[in-house]
Amino acid sequence: MLLLLACSNTWPPGMPDREVQAREDYFATPISLSAQVYSASGESIPGVRVEIQGLEEQSDSGLFSLSPLLRQNALLTVQAPGFYTEVIPVQLAVAQDQGVVALDPILLEPERSGYARIFFAGDVSYGRRFVDTKEITPLDELPADDPEALIQASDPEPDTRATFDWVEPL
Repeated sequence: MLLLLACSNTWPPGMPDREVQAREDYFATPISLSAQVYSASGESIPGVRVEIQGLEEQSDSGLFSLSPLLRQNALLTVQAPGFYTEVIPVQLAVAQDQGVVALDPILLEPERSGYARIFFAGDVSYGRRFVDTKEITPLDELPADDPEALIQASDPEPDTRATFDWVEPL
């Protein structure tokens, strides 16, 4: 497989040539990613398929190494028959002299019938309506407590935590 590590970046106008060259050198320097995939019981998993930045590898031992990769943070997908798929954020934008990112061991959970997995990503940000049900308070002011609101503005932490209580048993 051949992967050309060329990218066209548009740098801000007026950026010094030295800075442009340093950035181009950084992004042109490939990096490798490696890890070992285990089951929750600690055994290596055969038949693991991993994918990141369009590169794929199938491993019969659970050990994988992908190269060359771009120095851009990306999502790693790890799949194996009979196990839940894992999607793992990987930091590949590391120091230029670091040639390999070695992940901690990746543990896959066996699939179980009757169970569902829910993925959450990013920040949780409640809309203003959760503290101001009528949405009449100016945006640059903190609303008064509202007995009908899900979250009380004067002390939002307990009510915010309580919104997740129903998820905990799942």
